[in-house]
Amino acid sequence: EAAESARTAWPVGEQGDAAQGDAAPAAVPAAAPAESSGEGGPYEREVLVRNPQGLHARPAADFVKLANTFPVKVTVNGKDAKSLLGVMSLGLTAGSTARISTADPAGSEAVDALVALVETGFGEV
Repeated sequence: EAAESARTAWPVGEQGDAAQGDAAPAAVPAAAPAESSGEGGPYEREVLVRNPQGLHARPAADFVKLANTFPVKVTVNGKDAKSLLGVMSLGLTAGSTARISTADPAGSEAVDALVALVETGFGEV
C-alpha cells in the first residue's frame, strides 16, 4: 500500500517536472504585463525568477507564506501557490518563468504582491 502511494504521489510528466528535461524558457521581461479579461475575471502575470539559486526552500517558503495571507486561490505554473511542496515541485531555477494567476475576481492584489516578491529576488540579488 505504501509503495502504491509513493508511485502515485507525483504524477510523471506533470508540467514543471524537472525530469522532463524541457529546454530553458524563452526570455521574458522581469514582469510581463498583466493579463485580464477586464471584467473581474481571471488575472495572470509572468515574472522571471532572478535569484541565482532559483526558488529553493527559503524563497519558496517566503512565497507560500505571502500567498497564504490572501483569502483567494492563487496558482503558480498551475500549482497551488499556498502549498510549499507544490511550489518546490516546480523546480523553478534562475531564469525560469513563473506564471502567477487567479480565477478570483478579487485576486489581482495577491498576484501582484507575489510578482513583486519574485522581482526582489527574495533578498538574494
